[in-house]
Amino acid sequence: MPRATCPPSAAVCALTRNSVRAVACYGKKGKPVQIGKLEQFIADFDTKMNLSREKLPQKTRGRVAVIGSGPAGLTVAGDLARQGFNVTIFRGPG
Repeated sequence: MPRATCPPSAAVCALTRNSVRAVACYGKKGKPVQIGKLEQFIADFDTKMNLSREKLPQKTRGRVAVIGSGPAGLTVAGDLARQGFNVTIFRGPG
């Protein structure tokens, strides 16, 4: 299903960048590219400029628990919230 806005992956990865690591991504000068900083810039810019704002539907389709607050958990939680589910995210210690 095509979306009018970008998928949340950039914002999700920026917000969880402590758990997402770029392993072998080097720029032209041989220095590591700081992917987390780029993703954080995109998420901050989007928020500051009000580029993508969605009106979420009423939470009438039931309750869902998402286990884990990594990129996949946050992405599925966002997708379910857009579909009208009341989502609770549980994360473990650490």
